[in-house]
Amino acid sequence: MIGERLGNWVIIKELGRGGMGNVYLACEQSDGAPLPAEPRKAAVKVLAAALAQEPGFVERFRREVQALSRLSHPNIVRLYDAGEHRGSYYYVMEYVDGPSFETLLRRRGRLGFEEVLELALQICPALKHAHDHGIIHRDLKPSNLLVTQDGMVKLSDFGIAKVFANDPLTAANAIVGTADYMSPEQAAGKPVTRRSDLYSLGVVLYTLLTGRTPFQAASALDMLHKHRYASFDPPEHIVPEIPHELNNLVCQLLDKDPDRRPPDAGVLARQLASLRRKLARRNQMTTDDVRSGGTIPGTDRLAAADAGGEPPARFRPEPDADADDDSTLVGRLFSRAWGLLLLLALVVGVLVYGLWPPSDARLLEAARELIAASSWDEASATLDRLERRASAAGLAPQIAELRRQIAEGRLRDEARRLAAHSPRAFRAPATEAERFYREAVEDYLHGRTEQARVKWQHVIDAFAGVPAQEPWVLLARQALQESEAADRELATVEEVIRLARTEPPEQARRRLQALAELYRDRPDAAAQAARARITQALQELP
Repeated sequence: MIGERLGNWVIIKELGRGGMGNVYLACEQSDGAPLPAEPRKAAVKVLAAALAQEPGFVERFRREVQALSRLSHPNIVRLYDAGEHRGSYYYVMEYVDGPSFETLLRRRGRLGFEEVLELALQICPALKHAHDHGIIHRDLKPSNLLVTQDGMVKLSDFGIAKVFANDPLTAANAIVGTADYMSPEQAAGKPVTRRSDLYSLGVVLYTLLTGRTPFQAASALDMLHKHRYASFDPPEHIVPEIPHELNNLVCQLLDKDPDRRPPDAGVLARQLASLRRKLARRNQMTTDDVRSGGTIPGTDRLAAADAGGEPPARFRPEPDADADDDSTLVGRLFSRAWGLLLLLALVVGVLVYGLWPPSDARLLEAARELIAASSWDEASATLDRLERRASAAGLAPQIAELRRQIAEGRLRDEARRLAAHSPRAFRAPATEAERFYREAVEDYLHGRTEQARVKWQHVIDAFAGVPAQEPWVLLARQALQESEAADRELATVEEVIRLARTEPPEQARRRLQALAELYRDRPDAAAQAARARITQALQELP
């Protein structure tokens, strides 16, 4: 394509190739006009022609480009133009003459935490701006984050992934994104939110800080399982000099539960800015101490006295003009005495508060909080402490319920751990219950819904109460619940279709098109079935 014209852009050279097309460097040149001495450069992504064959692609592409054209932020690569060329679609974006985060990682292995903090503070406003415009990135990763020559971060390919959300050519099982950086809900085929982008940002920050992603896997499928179920080593365990507060914030971003991540990029930006100020103050205190000679305050005074010299000037007491004033001296002693009494009272209060036994209600609430945090052992120990009290006899039903939740939570964790292992094709099932559970999953994925449900129910009926099989019984119950939820969703769609059939054709068409739009960006199986049913209903309209 070198030398070809796409609109007002002339292709100069190829910059790279990808699964969805090629990227070229281009210069702006009006049709028929000579090339300017300093032409504006741009990066042009030409999408593979096969992508345009997917139904609805062109309309989604145009709609998404229109939405992206409204984004205007210094940390987002600007979209200039879009169009069609010889059956292929393209879009033109701002050209950034600088390395990507991926290139920086290849060159340096990992980045210092101060630099990572500064980079994150530039990414957050870009995400906030796009999220406020209703656009989720879906594929945040180091190769999509660029750094200009003057150190400004630019987020690229923003929102374009949404165009391919239903495209079977882009990823297996209609999951869009890069497995290494994909959120658990995205890996499960569930709808993505702004918090999904924050999880991906957490993976990026983890990678920049440690030089590796949180999970390593032999295949994309195994990686998706690990994002959904596996635990990771905290960054500070790999690089000890990472501040504990930054470590905790990255771990919060990587929480499996979206509700436990920061609510949006704006809140995250404020947390990062507060952390930066805290670290700067801490660094300033250390710097001041080093400038003073690197000694503990007061030790240079003692050293000077031992050497027979005068104490340093900064420790030398100022002359007191009222030193001979008895009343002033008495006042100072009186003030100091009151100060000591107040300090003593404060210490006693803290000790009493700390040693005073918590109430039964407080212990019960503490156990609930620990259960919510999946701290099963600590929650169980708290309930043990509560049960040792005679006053807790009336709380027996509540304690029993919490113990049931603890047992179920432990079982759920074990089930997730087992389910996170390599797929059945790579290892023999550990138990018969696992074998039948996984066979049912394959049936469900291949559209044999009823057959899968019957098999899951058989797993529950046959193996319930058998300790070694219980994790798979729990997974079978969860699978049944999820499949029933999908049925309820389709039942709602059918109800809307029945109502549309009673309306005039134009009104019915508007209703069904609106319903299709609501399901447009969801890649899960239930949504795909809903879209197929809505499309069929639209075709049946007169």
